[in-house]
Amino acid sequence: GPAARVVVAGPAESGRTTTLAHLARGAAAAGAAVTWVDGAAAGSAPAVAARLGAAGVLVVDDADALPREAAERLARRWTEPVGPVLVSSRSSALALGLHGPLACLREARAVVVLAPLHGGTAHLASSEVLPHADPAHPRHPGRGVLVEPRRAVPVQVPGPG
Repeated sequence: GPAARVVVAGPAESGRTTTLAHLARGAAAAGAAVTWVDGAAAGSAPAVAARLGAAGVLVVDDADALPREAAERLARRWTEPVGPVLVSSRSSALALGLHGPLACLREARAVVVLAPLHGGTAHLASSEVLPHADPAHPRHPGRGVLVEPRRAVPVQVPGPG
């Protein structure tokens, strides 16, 4: 089947990086080579573009902060039938549709929506997400809903460590 494509979306301090790190540790424990790219501290575009082409599991934190050339490389990798790609983005960036190279992220088959009741995330909180949101802890880091085709389930990602 197609390689996994996962987007982790949420507002600041919702646990996006921790969620990605948890997923990356699971992939590494299963024996996969994992390449981590921090979009907010990406550095030179050619060096980042090379990392985005690495084999194995590609993990990109803060993809919405990537320089344009690196974002274009990520978009190509997203559509290639190669290893899994796990990406985080601010939910506000997804709300704006991520125009340009990262518009492909809207087509992820698995989305972890963190803090789904937060005002900046409400646009991602579809009718299938809202019944699983936790109104008692709307901003608890790592708490959200995993949305896949035909199902949505509440999640709580463990804290860092």
